[in-house]
Amino acid sequence: MEQCLDMWPRTPTSDQLKLGRDHLIKFIFFTQMSSECETWFANFLKYKTVHSDLTNSAKLNKFIHNKYIFPSWDIFGAATGRITTRQPALNSTPRATHFRNMFKANRSYGICEHHDQASEDVFIICDYSQIELMIMAVISGDDTMLEILHENKDLHIFLASQVLERPYDELMALKTTNPTEYKKIRTPMKSVNFGLLYGMGVFTLWTRLIAQGFQYTKEEVSHIHRVWTDTY
Repeated sequence: MEQCLDMWPRTPTSDQLKLGRDHLIKFIFFTQMSSECETWFANFLKYKTVHSDLTNSAKLNKFIHNKYIFPSWDIFGAATGRITTRQPALNSTPRATHFRNMFKANRSYGICEHHDQASEDVFIICDYSQIELMIMAVISGDDTMLEILHENKDLHIFLASQVLERPYDELMALKTTNPTEYKKIRTPMKSVNFGLLYGMGVFTLWTRLIAQGFQYTKEEVSHIHRVWTDTY
């Protein structure tokens, strides 16, 4: 531990430890260190993430009324056409799964007590699955990506199968047999696919995955990056 502390980056003027997340991420990524020190610094970053989540969740307390949150909605909030919210800004909710699992929709809110919820109420979630990747596959003409889509396969699970060197069907089966493990495998691959699609490098990819709460070493991210560029 003493060796790791001696390596800690410091401010040039007051010789104080640099505690900022961005400074530490760059330091860990670009500095040669023992695996013990790398793990030690990674654990500190994990602590920073937990502390940040705690701070963000505390900010939501004043907006909770009878266990519900009622933000202000702006249907023209973003130039891209996305709907945004204020008080609180739910759009900026951290992407980490453990944080987002704090929020649960209640389909029965506002329904009269005598209403037969079981027979008539349906909670609908709608999304265009992989639509951006489909568009880019057509524009780029990438043979591999187009073939995967024509076979009606999931691009994120396909990438996971290449990275983990496990059969695609085996990973897809987890969607039914072990949904939690399926999501754990698929979610980081979404960040990889959408990031590298626009030229994201190893450092930026590692930074994004760490920020989302995933624990990957530099070597693991380099491997993922290499697999993606070799595949497409």
